[in-house]
This record gives sequence, structure tokens and C-alpha cells, in this order.
Amino acid sequence: MYYDRHDIIEAHYAFCVAYHGGQNSDLYKRQCRISRYYRPSPMWRGYPNLSDNGKEIYNALRDKLEARALKDKGVYADYLRRVTG
Repeated sequence: MYYDRHDIIEAHYAFCVAYHGGQNSDLYKRQCRISRYYRPSPMWRGYPNLSDNGKEIYNALRDKLEARALKDKGVYADYLRRVTG
């Protein structure tokens, strides 16, 4: 993984879109802040459109969220189980 500003922003945006828990969640707030300066193309479809580096960043974010959810045994743990099977 290397640090490319576009990959980082795009991966964080895709992650927030996929995992936010509604309009009152922190991830939704982050998504809104990112959307002030990042506007994906209408053809953008999220994770499949990320570069390989972007996918690594996204996966690291997901792993971090999953570890925190399992530690807290909170809402995200149930959500992750439903989404990832």
C-alpha cells in the first residue's frame, strides 16, 4: 500500500457509503464532509471501481471497524455478520 491522495479519499468515501449507520452516524458525517471536495463520477460503483491500492485502504478500514465491533459487541458486529455472511 502506498499513499496516493486520490486513492485515500476515494477509499474512505466508498467505505463510509457502504458502512454508515444512518444520518446520525459518524461515518455518515464523514461521508458528508468528504463530499464537499470529492464528487464521484455518475458511473462510479464504489468498491469495484477502486484501484488496487484503494481496495487495500478500504479493506484496512473494514478490518479496523470489524475488530472494533467485535471488541465492543455493538451494532456493527451484527451488521457486519449480515453483510459479510
